[in-house]
Amino acid sequence: MFNSIFSRQVSEDCLYLNVFVPLSVNFAAPLLKPLPVMVWIHGGDFIAGSASKALYDGRYISNFTQTVVVSVAYRLGAFGFLVSGKDPRTSAVGNYGILDQQAALLWVQQNIAVFGGDPSKVTLFGESAGAQSVSLHLMIQSSKPLFRQAVFQSLPFSIPLKTRHESLKLGKNFAKTANCSVLDIECLLSLSPQAVLNAQIKSSSKVVNPFRFLEVFESWGPYIDGELIKEQSVSAFQKGHWQKEKPVLLGTTSEEGVIFVYGVFTKPVSAVECTVYTTAIFKQHTIKILRKYLPLYTDADHRDMLAQNLIFTAFCCQKASFSTDGHLKVSKILSYYSLVYGIIASYLFWRLLKVKCIFISANRQISA
Repeated sequence: MFNSIFSRQVSEDCLYLNVFVPLSVNFAAPLLKPLPVMVWIHGGDFIAGSASKALYDGRYISNFTQTVVVSVAYRLGAFGFLVSGKDPRTSAVGNYGILDQQAALLWVQQNIAVFGGDPSKVTLFGESAGAQSVSLHLMIQSSKPLFRQAVFQSLPFSIPLKTRHESLKLGKNFAKTANCSVLDIECLLSLSPQAVLNAQIKSSSKVVNPFRFLEVFESWGPYIDGELIKEQSVSAFQKGHWQKEKPVLLGTTSEEGVIFVYGVFTKPVSAVECTVYTTAIFKQHTIKILRKYLPLYTDADHRDMLAQNLIFTAFCCQKASFSTDGHLKVSKILSYYSLVYGIIASYLFWRLLKVKCIFISANRQISA
């Protein structure tokens, strides 16, 4: 595990993947038909998360759908995205986490047949930062032959990627915090994993671009290096600079904004503060937003309103736009849930199968 928010086991040594194969596969006999493959990229704001969380247990979805499920780990935070210069021989050039994912996809192409999987039927899927990663692989030409289709769950389209200048500025803040020169690669390489993590946390509080309010929700992550990643995700999808021949499925986690807002704003937010932050997000549309939503939140703490604003801005609006302007064709909009109390459940990984839910007509009527 690497920097998992649900585990105390933290390690820099994280480049592993998990393979889940249906129990029906008999390795002693020839497989008549190879199984489809689903490759999962976890979220976590590019600073936290793990492919080995119990939440991402692939056994259920693998056995229920008869697919081979692969969950991928990748370097996070400064370990995966530190930029200290342009020359890879003498400096950190960032985007290592995305290259880790690409290496895992290549491994799947070369080895998944041994596990009964079909390398020509790979679905790449992810949530939050994982969905953002999936969108990048749809833009990266060298990733094109490595998967067939994609699923985005809570893709933060509106959170911009950093430019090289902005990433280098963050790298300089990191190096200064770690008592190194950003040009001294030997000093940076000599840092212990804990020292890297400490410097990452301290430098994350320094906003690189104050004119991008949403940046506070993603301090570390991929950047536009001009080679692997050539432009902003929104721009690439608007201009058709992505593998648009591939089928894609989009969805949004309704409470995705809560973990971001409560992570950044650790104390209650007043109505006045909420108005200021809403103005920073929505600019000329602020009055309309406040008239509609401010009366709904009468508590002294307005963080829930900010969380909903973030959902609409970062996760919903751009996707809705792409779904209706011809960039993405909507086949069907699906919304379905059941009322399950007292447990933490993951619909995405079919863990509700263990709960044995009974869907009654009232559930279906509410979800329709």
